[in-house]
Amino acid sequence: MIMTIRWSSFMQGLNEIAREARVSTLIEVIRIILFTVLLSFKLPPMYLVITMFFAALARYIYVRSFVTIWLRKRNFEITRYRIFDRDIFRSLWSQTWRLAGIFWGNYMVEYGNSFLMAQVQDAKLMASYLFTTNIMAWITGFSRTPFYANVPTIYKLGAEKNFKALRMHATHYMFMGFVIIISAYLLIGLAGNPLLNFLDNHNILNTDTRFVGIFLFAIMALSQILEMHATFHSGIYTSTNHIPFLIPSVVSGLVIVVTGYFILPVYGLIGLIMTRFLVQLSFNNWYAVSLSLKLLNWPLKRYMVEFPAEGFRYFKGLILNRILFRK
Repeated sequence: MIMTIRWSSFMQGLNEIAREARVSTLIEVIRIILFTVLLSFKLPPMYLVITMFFAALARYIYVRSFVTIWLRKRNFEITRYRIFDRDIFRSLWSQTWRLAGIFWGNYMVEYGNSFLMAQVQDAKLMASYLFTTNIMAWITGFSRTPFYANVPTIYKLGAEKNFKALRMHATHYMFMGFVIIISAYLLIGLAGNPLLNFLDNHNILNTDTRFVGIFLFAIMALSQILEMHATFHSGIYTSTNHIPFLIPSVVSGLVIVVTGYFILPVYGLIGLIMTRFLVQLSFNNWYAVSLSLKLLNWPLKRYMVEFPAEGFRYFKGLILNRILFRK
């Protein structure tokens, strides 16, 4: 995993974020399909672990091969010598450890509840929750692709302090992400369990695993959408090379895990889901947004009007161009 992250970073540095995201998404889709097939045959967990290993191996081989081929085509020699530049390390260190802390905090936010639910004795409830969170995590990751594939553009405009262009481009990328995530969540929320029931009744998919109930799913979906919105704006604000999200991220992760530990035996799954939702809503869902809008000189009232209007105009134009192009 660490080696994959390193070579993926090289791809991102070559401005191939979109390509890396497409391949990662394809591998993740294949992994989910294989998981579904394995679970339908009720095979032991070892088969799932083997599938995860080969999925990670496939991603590593692809990103490493792409970078090495790209360098060799341009006559860059790849050596095994490692040169340590103290000045570069010193300039990057302060932001790097903050990002590492933020990643730990985000990990607790994202997977803290899953870890707690894995201790529940109700296997059916645990399977439903983990199945739902895995599918939602994949959809969320895919929905972030339009924005993160264009992060170099965001950072370039931020460095140039061209905030008018930054507002327009960020709106386009964020709106596409929201179209993807909301459409997918609506589809799963309304048709997910009926589709699984249909496949199970016709012996196409032999599994008892289902998505969580519609109320819990709605809370989880709203939580993911708000968190993605905040993540987009934190990415915009990060273009200033100022990262003030370390303490909020770590504190939120710890609160969610510790509170969830005591809430779970009393209120069950709904207690876990509401804990994460309320903790994130109390601070993280709006803090990064407020910093980003202040940076962009974009008052909240104007943002609430201009963002959906410009986003819808861009989306409509994109659809019309695709239709005309096909014709």
